[in-house]
Amino acid sequence: MRFLSSTVVATAFLYALPAAAAAARCEGPTGGALSGPPAKLLSGALRQLATERPRLRPARAYALYFGAAWCGPCRLQVRKMKPLYEGGEPAALGYEIVFVSRDRDAKAAAAYAAAEAMPWPYLPPNAVREVSSLGARSLPDMVVVDEAGRILCRAYAPDGRYLGAVEMLEALRASLRSR
Repeated sequence: MRFLSSTVVATAFLYALPAAAAAARCEGPTGGALSGPPAKLLSGALRQLATERPRLRPARAYALYFGAAWCGPCRLQVRKMKPLYEGGEPAALGYEIVFVSRDRDAKAAAAYAAAEAMPWPYLPPNAVREVSSLGARSLPDMVVVDEAGRILCRAYAPDGRYLGAVEMLEALRASLRSR
């Protein structure tokens, strides 16, 4: 009977998650910031598939997505984010996704980016410590910053609830559309 009640609670939690995520907002600084503009901080450290010199596209917001090859939910989130990115919406709305790897080394990060055919730039593990320290309370994670580096929203609520990386993108997209 204990197993059944645990299963019911877990199932109820999973159905409640989208409702919690729907309340996510990505509309303004929440406290905390990088020491400067993401485009400047990340230059030189970025990698991208099939590109020798990846550039961070100028944007109004940067979605820093934290994940790793060994994280099953991370792979699922990447697969959900790709259609949005490949449809050209980030450029049209003025945001960019950057994958921040939590893999054991740069080789594992490159292999993961290749295996998932990530269309966005990525940072190898600990390439920019300041950025790496922003997220990953747990994986997957996402922290959205504006062009000045101010944190706009996080995938984890202050009370520790996971709101979801894809849901953060939805909130960011809604916010950018309304501006």
